[in-house]
Formats: sequence, structure tokens, C-alpha cells
Amino acid sequence: MPVPIEFYGVWQLVDQNNIHNQCLSKDPKERIHALEQLENLFSFMPDKQQAWDDLHRLTSDEDIDVRSSAALALGSAFSHVPDKQQAWDYLHRLTSDEDRSVRSSSNYSLARVSIFMASQAETDEDYKRELENAIEFFEIASKEAKYYNPAQFCLLFYRSFYTVIFKKQEAREEVNRYLEEAKSAIKGSESKELLSEAVQNLAEALKEVHNLENLDLKAKKVELYFYRKYCDSVSEIMRYTDEKAPFATEVLRKRLPILDRHLKKLLEEIQEKAKKACQESQGTATKEIACAVNKEVQKWEISSHEEMSWCVNNLVTVLKSKIPHNTENKEILDMIEYMKFEKDLTKQYRTLSTVIGLIPTVNVVAVDPIVENINEIGQNIEAKLDNLSQEMNDISISLSPRIKQEIKISSGIEIAGTGGKLITTIPLQEISYAELKEDLQRIKGKNISKLSELPKRLANKIKGYLLLKDREDIIEQLT
Repeated sequence: MPVPIEFYGVWQLVDQNNIHNQCLSKDPKERIHALEQLENLFSFMPDKQQAWDDLHRLTSDEDIDVRSSAALALGSAFSHVPDKQQAWDYLHRLTSDEDRSVRSSSNYSLARVSIFMASQAETDEDYKRELENAIEFFEIASKEAKYYNPAQFCLLFYRSFYTVIFKKQEAREEVNRYLEEAKSAIKGSESKELLSEAVQNLAEALKEVHNLENLDLKAKKVELYFYRKYCDSVSEIMRYTDEKAPFATEVLRKRLPILDRHLKKLLEEIQEKAKKACQESQGTATKEIACAVNKEVQKWEISSHEEMSWCVNNLVTVLKSKIPHNTENKEILDMIEYMKFEKDLTKQYRTLSTVIGLIPTVNVVAVDPIVENINEIGQNIEAKLDNLSQEMNDISISLSPRIKQEIKISSGIEIAGTGGKLITTIPLQEISYAELKEDLQRIKGKNISKLSELPKRLANKIKGYLLLKDREDIIEQLT
């Protein structure tokens, strides 16, 4: 079943069964097409063991071009294959192939693998050795190349990079030499304009590396990791046209300008703060927010300013939806809002760094209890308002237990001494009649709200009194 993936911003369906069937095809062109997909998409394959089996089987294919394509695919997929030692051995075997294009492709892939190994090195000695191995493999691949020579560009850059890192006194001349030779190497490419810009950027990057003082192993690995992807993209475009290498072209375009060291430092700071915030928030209400932010920013890398700004704005939307909008969070919410409208990427990153540091202090209350409390309060208020409305419309009739007896008619309710309750009194002598005492005894202790609930004679007397006092409004409510 095809699997949808996003590859450099482009959604596409990866059908591994179809790729597998093409690997078994009798048509070498179909097998090569399958290898090109494995080269670019190996990491997305649902069944990596099957992908690996297809790949290493084709390294022994009878067709020269298929073997050459398999060697190139091995170099690209190396970091994702399940058996790296076996992959390394296959590539070494192919360096002795009878065909020079296969030998060139396998040496080129061994060089790329060596660059990968250098970027993963644990000691300075390993780093230097792997970089030297890569340069040697690139040189052999360049000499063996028959039709196209992607190794040439990489050889020029990594040789210069090595000089800048380990032979600083020769660096300035080396960078100038690299620039001239690299421009010559891309002269025949259909993507000359894009590649020329890439060459210039790499030259500037070499100068910047030269100006950096006392690079430790971690810094060297970071530099190499970044340039590895960039150089691979340049080489891919040199192998094919833009049309045949759309992903490499997209990578290259997105990585221009190649490196803003200030942004790179800010990004590292953001990623470190996010990691710390996630750790500090464990067991607290802010864990979900802090760890979600950490997971997101760890994916970020230096690319085009447009793409980096898009990442920030996307995170702004997430933060605004997750951080409760209350007075305690006003400061952090204001900063988040500022990021949304800030056009300067550096300022966006600085603000984001501050925001991430504040996440563990965010005032967070679970949403469900809030909603539940609001609903409960709302229901209580609604019930009270209903009661209030009823009480405001009803009239209570009662006897006042005073020496001077009277009937008290009250309407409305008393609210914290505001006088909202209206009292009307009817002196008993004003409605006196022979059976009054008997009728009053009948209603004693009862809560009367309607005239109809009173003895008929008493009701008529009260009604008559209210008419004399022009209180038809009360009569209407009592009726």
C-alpha cells in the first residue's frame, strides 16, 4: 500500500511494492529507476530489510549501469541501512569492478560514507582520519569518472575544508584556489547559475571557518554535517539536470545563503533551552507544552530565511493555542504576539529563546476542569436567575407579629442591603371585619403568593384596600 511522505516540502506516495517489483524487472531501465528511488527515499521505506535486500542484490547485477546506480544508492542510504558493515564491504568489492564507471561510483559513495563517519567521530584523530579517507576516495572517483564527475566538486571543497581546519597558515590561498577550480568544474552544468551561487557561498563559508578560533571536535562535526548535505546537493545537480534532481535542487535553493553563523548560534541556544525546559517541566502542568516545543525545535535547521521564519510563525500558533490566556501569562503571551509580527528573523529567534525559557513558569490549569466549572457556575447562575425572576414577580403575604398588627406584602428580594425588596403594609384596622380573626388564623404560618390562596373575604378586603391606594400593579401580580 502506498505511503504518503513529505520530502523537502513535497508530498508524494511511496509504493515500496512497486519499487520492489521494479528491482526484479527484466528491464534494466526499470531497475535503475527503482534504485534512484531507493537512493532518495530509503529512510522512508516501511520495510527497510526488504529495501536493503533489493539494494544489495542489485550490486551484483549483470548490467553495468545498474551496478553503478546500486553503488550510488548505497552511498546515499548508508546511514539508514540495517547492516552498515555489509554495505561498506559491498562498496569495497565494487571498487574492483571491471567497469570504471562502477569503480567511480563506488569510490564516490565510500567518500560520502567517510564524510558521514567523520561527522559522527568521537575523537579528533578519528575525525581527521575519516576526512582524509574521504578526500582519497573522492580523488580516485574523480579520476575514474567516465561520463559525469560529481566527485570532482566534492574533492575540491573537502580538500579545501581540510586545509582550512588543519593547515590554517595555507588556508587563504587554498580558498582562492578552490573558488577558481570549482567554478571551472561547474562550467558545463545546465544549472550553472545556481551552482555558481553555491560555489561562492561555500567559498565564503571556508573563509568563515578559517576565521573561527580553536574549533573543538563538536564544532568541527557540526560544520562538516552541514556542508555534507550541501555538497551532496551540488553533486546531485551536477549528475543530473534540475528536472532529474528536483530534490537536490530544492535543498540547494533552500540553503542559500548557506550559513548565517549568528542564526546558527541562536538556533543552538533555542534547542538547548527547549531541551532544558522539557526536562524541568517533568511532573508539572507545563510538561505537555514544554516537551511539544522541544520536539518541534529539535527538527529545525539553518535554511532559507523564509522557511526559518515560517517555522517560528507556526510555533507561535501552537503556543497561542496551548498557553492559557490569563493575567499571569500576559508577559509571555505579549512576547509570542510580538514574534508573529516581527519581520527580522534574528529578533524573532532572540524572542523565542526568551519565551522558551519562560515556559516552565507558565500558569497552566487543565482545560476540562475549567470548562466543567464554568458550566457548573453557569448552570447555578441560570437557576438563581430563574429563581430571582420568579421572586421578583411573586408577592409574599404574611402577618407581621407586632403589637400593631398588619398584613405585609413583599415583592422582589433584598440584595445586600440595596433595598431591592419592596414592602407594602396593610393595617388590619383598615380591613377589619367580623370574621377577620378567624381568617387570619387559617393562613397563619403559610407562605401566600396569590389572592386566590386567601380566604375569599380576606382576599376581597386586601384587593379593595390596594385599589384605594392605586396599587393595581400589586393586584395584577397577586391575581
